[in-house]
Amino acid sequence: MRIRTSLLINIFFIGVVGFLGIVFARHAGAAIISIETQPQPVRVGETFLAVVHVDSEQKVINAVEGVLKYPTNILEVVDVSQGGSFLTLWPDPPSIDAEAGEISFTGGIPQGSLVLDGIALNITFRATAPGGGELEPLDDKTHVLLNDGKGTDTPVEGVSGLISIVEEETVTLYSPTHPDENMWYSKRIFTVQWSPDTDTLYSYHITQSPGSLPDSDQDPMRGEAQYTDLIDGVHYFMLKQQPQNGNWRLVAIRRVMVDTTPPLQPEVEIGSDASLFGGKEFLAFSSQDTHSGIRSFTVVEGDAVTQEAASPYELRDQSGTSALQVIVYDKAGNASATVVRQFDTMQESRYSSAQLFIFSIILLVISATLFYIVRSKVLTHPPKSI
Repeated sequence: MRIRTSLLINIFFIGVVGFLGIVFARHAGAAIISIETQPQPVRVGETFLAVVHVDSEQKVINAVEGVLKYPTNILEVVDVSQGGSFLTLWPDPPSIDAEAGEISFTGGIPQGSLVLDGIALNITFRATAPGGGELEPLDDKTHVLLNDGKGTDTPVEGVSGLISIVEEETVTLYSPTHPDENMWYSKRIFTVQWSPDTDTLYSYHITQSPGSLPDSDQDPMRGEAQYTDLIDGVHYFMLKQQPQNGNWRLVAIRRVMVDTTPPLQPEVEIGSDASLFGGKEFLAFSSQDTHSGIRSFTVVEGDAVTQEAASPYELRDQSGTSALQVIVYDKAGNASATVVRQFDTMQESRYSSAQLFIFSIILLVISATLFYIVRSKVLTHPPKSI
């Protein structure tokens, strides 16, 4: 009986271990796509940032494709930014299906890379109604491809982000330096203001971690705080208050987005293809921005300026004689430019400097020849004296 019981226990133990092994093996070494959200409840009307992270789990990858699901009954998408993403190649910008509550994206890494908790996307949501829910990667529509020459689809584990939205009244924060928390600014000095209540203590700080709360030590009650040297990135100003005979509680959060660094200088190529623009010459251009992301490109051809230009861009001047440059702007208004062709006053003619030099030599030769001929005639036939 003891032998039989021991045997049954061993079989049960082996079965449990085997089952757990199968369960954990399913995700062993799987790439992880996770969504980081704000841990504190969000109030109706407020905006918050959700960050999509990717960890390749020691694998070299070259592409990520994903669809993220969000609850449309309590959230709306304000902005999707690739700023700061480890994905540098975007065949198309991320798309939003507001009716289905889905955000789709496809990005690549041209040379492939190991990715350790890299940022893929930054998504700004606005809370529209109280309630709770999840931001989740859809398993059947999310893929991570290996940089193995075949684009092998590696297993993916999705980690959802939880959100909670409440209607609780909050302190209103205002910033004269950064008035819209959904916009990027190229200002390092940040000022925030609120109307303080009497007999109420306040504690506040600014941080780049949305989960880091202020301590419970009183700060000066003046209804204003200023920070003079914010680094590039997303910051959160958090305000706690303690009413008389009450407890400390978080009453306001304001996001501050700073980007003082221009985008990378645009990479520009002039090309032609029979399948594009009827074989006419066009510009192909691209750039990257570390923080806020690319807002737009402007193409300048001589005196003609085309804003919101898209690549590929058909050149207006097919003769190649106009000055030409491409300017890229990020979402904070910083700009970089690449001069493709530049002509000064002396070069605005249709002749190059080399051609002008050759013409000058020819003129000198002709002038010298004429001088020699005239001089020879004078010496051969001197004028008669009167």
